[in-house]
Amino acid sequence: MKKTAYNLLVADKSPTIQKAVRFAFPDDEFRIFSITDGSQVMKAINRIKPDAMIISLYLPGKDGYDVARHFKSLEMYKETPLIFLRGAFEPLENRRIKGIVFDEIIREPFDSENLVRLVRKLVTSRKTPAVLPEDPGDEMLFPESDEEEFRAWQESGLADDKASFESDVTSSDLEISLESIREAVRREVRSLEKKLEERIRGRILEEIGQGPPKVYPPENKSREKS
Repeated sequence: MKKTAYNLLVADKSPTIQKAVRFAFPDDEFRIFSITDGSQVMKAINRIKPDAMIISLYLPGKDGYDVARHFKSLEMYKETPLIFLRGAFEPLENRRIKGIVFDEIIREPFDSENLVRLVRKLVTSRKTPAVLPEDPGDEMLFPESDEEEFRAWQESGLADDKASFESDVTSSDLEISLESIREAVRREVRSLEKKLEERIRGRILEEIGQGPPKVYPPENKSREKS
């Protein structure tokens, strides 16, 4: 029995982000390939043949800007959906992103359900998913004559989506991910509250300093009559 699935390449150095994406996307609809290093992404693109790519702007090796520019320079991927992930405090380098055709920039932490809807909308509007065996193996990415490269790919850690994510993703992983997101939000709220409090205090002190001078009544001293 066969089923259809889209190949989704996820490039992010954070195991938490990788697991959150892995957990969010339906297995019968998307096949997730997770890679943490930009240089390895560039080597694996033509093996994975992604129907969509989600990539962090900042990666070890080649960063997201370089990988995305290379990806979109390949003729067969010019129309492939490309989504950038941007950390909450990471700057966007407008000069480097100029000229790269992408679909969206999503800030972390992100809503997993909205991400799934976005990717589904993009891929279904552009192509038909590949037909995969019901239980495809990693070997399908490599021709039989290229066994040495396939073994190197496995040893490099690029096959972690099967060895790690399928066995390790649990509800507790999701809880940890959600808790880290909540904590980041709490820190941001506390920081904003502190800034607002300081701003209000400064305005009050400024108004007090600019107001009319206070008038104190003269001392009421009684004089003894001689």
